[in-house]
Amino acid sequence: MSVKIDRLVATQLVQELRAITKEANLDTLAIITETGAKIAFFSTTEADPMEMSAIGASVTASGGLALSRISFGTLTDVMIRGSDGFLILRKMGQFTLVGGTNNKEEFMNATRVLLEHSVKLQEILKDVEFEE
Repeated sequence: MSVKIDRLVATQLVQELRAITKEANLDTLAIITETGAKIAFFSTTEADPMEMSAIGASVTASGGLALSRISFGTLTDVMIRGSDGFLILRKMGQFTLVGGTNNKEEFMNATRVLLEHSVKLQEILKDVEFEE
């Protein structure tokens, strides 16, 4: 399944993602679909965009299923802590905003920034069409 993004939506996404990078020190920033399709992807690492998109979709799907099984409601965020950084996945309907930082002091700020911008991003993405 692919996603059709028109020029206006693409421009709005770029503006919003730039605003995020000005407010938070992120090493990775992406928007992916529930099925793992990449809408936008940036990383200062050697991460493969397609692989990371698929992993992100899998993690959010697994997290949502786990929460459902124990009646904890719907998934809003997944936070993964590693020895050298954090990965934050913010659910936005059919999309997920992904942010990663290796700066432990930046984690709380990055989480706040992604949460704040996810509202605007979800509004921008609300009319995006999926193609078979």
